[in-house]
Amino acid sequence: MKILLISDLHSNIHALEAIEAAEAPFDLVLCAGDMIDWGMDPKPVLSWLRHHKHVAVRGNHDDYMLSADINIKRIAMGLDKIEGTFSTTPEPLGKETKFSTYTLNRLDEDDKEYLRTLPEIAVADIDGYTYCLMHSTPKSVLDAMQKHCSQKAFDEIWERAAGRPEVPSYKRRIVFGHSHQCWMHQVRGGALYLNPGSTSNRAHSEDNIEPGADYMVIENGTVIMRHISYPTSELRQRIREYGLDQQYVDIALDMYTPAEKSVSEH
Repeated sequence: MKILLISDLHSNIHALEAIEAAEAPFDLVLCAGDMIDWGMDPKPVLSWLRHHKHVAVRGNHDDYMLSADINIKRIAMGLDKIEGTFSTTPEPLGKETKFSTYTLNRLDEDDKEYLRTLPEIAVADIDGYTYCLMHSTPKSVLDAMQKHCSQKAFDEIWERAAGRPEVPSYKRRIVFGHSHQCWMHQVRGGALYLNPGSTSNRAHSEDNIEPGADYMVIENGTVIMRHISYPTSELRQRIREYGLDQQYVDIALDMYTPAEKSVSEH
């Protein structure tokens, strides 16, 4: 079986189409969250994912949009927003100044319900391996990586998240997203940490040198880290010209590499 492992799509259909052109056919998509927000094509991205056989979890930006949607409806009913959740002020279609309202105005109720039904953690048995997907990388994992990622740290997360003690260590794989950094680490017992990086951009990557999308391909259990360049001029132009507040435009464009910006904006 051929699996695409992706994360942090951020409403970027251009990158997804480039990956599909390079990797099709494939049998399954595993997605570690952040499908929407900070991009121009939230609905096409969700439609692409739903069109393919997939296992996915919600990311923090997916949760932000869902809570904003709930709070908009509550405020319209004269209710207070839910304390501690993300909120935004409604804006008319075509006149949005924020990515949050831009995103929400382009999703219908079916899209939002799909996102609500996604779990925070998903466990899937594929080709003899068990994958535990979640979006954020716990601080304990990052700390453990600095100490060569101990088997104990892995097993503690596995027990808490997957709850599958019967799975042998060398068959266990924990998948994260969120950091936009593509990495893979094997602990002593053979278990794997996998983070496919960002399908959309590499803003948070310390090796943020080459523009493009990071992802992983898994074939019959073998994991391969992949990177692909794709044209971003149209996407960047849409971000610049739509009419969003400049602070959001600057943040969105900064999600791409400085080298790319120096070429495309001068």
